[in-house]
Amino acid sequence: MYRQISQQVQDTVANIILQDMEKLFLEDITFGPVEVEGDEFRDGEPCLRVTIVYEGDLLSSDTTRMFDQIFRSRCKLADEGIEEFPVTYFSEKSAWESRKQGRKKIAGG
Repeated sequence: MYRQISQQVQDTVANIILQDMEKLFLEDITFGPVEVEGDEFRDGEPCLRVTIVYEGDLLSSDTTRMFDQIFRSRCKLADEGIEEFPVTYFSEKSAWESRKQGRKKIAGG
């Protein structure tokens, strides 16, 4: 179940995560956009659903860096007063664009 979060929280989370990803992955991988939505765990605890869109061969990269990103971002978000845990998803840009087009068609756009 999605819940409302402010545009300021969305922007803060997206900027922090994007900056961290760009520092950790200096190869031929580009990131963005980063989508942030309010969500909750099954137990009702609020969390953030974060989709990081990328182009490049992320799968051949050291996956330890992905977990490092989540930890770093979590600490920086807490420093900004954002306590919700960021549940992070990675989406290859072409797949993300296809899903986005599908949503527009369903919505009649």
